[in-house]
Amino acid sequence: MKNTTTLVLCHLLISVLSFNAQALEQELNLNETDSVLVFEGDVNSGLVTPLAFQEETVTGSYGSVTIFQNGRYDYVSNAAHDVLAEGAKYSEEFAFTALDSTGWKLTVNITGTNDIPCLLYTSDAADE
Repeated sequence: MKNTTTLVLCHLLISVLSFNAQALEQELNLNETDSVLVFEGDVNSGLVTPLAFQEETVTGSYGSVTIFQNGRYDYVSNAAHDVLAEGAKYSEEFAFTALDSTGWKLTVNITGTNDIPCLLYTSDAADE
């Protein structure tokens, strides 16, 4: 009986460790606005065994991601992306490796929207 119990516990431990050995992914879908996009997330959301990282920032074509030691991350776009036509999409991937060698990838999709046009009126008339 003792050998059977040990085998079951050993199998359970291997299953948990294997979970973190696989590549993990998250996808972030954002709509462009008239300002820079900022999003805070957590790699460990939904994971039984949390991942730890070396803090680093990766810069892409449309923004950057900073990942913190506890698995939290910040995405900040490098512009408001107002040039995106309605329905047009930018997409880029950011890859990180946890301290236990687990790969993690964040895919960021930014979709253009139909912004309301702004009209700015200025007058050059001088008071007389």
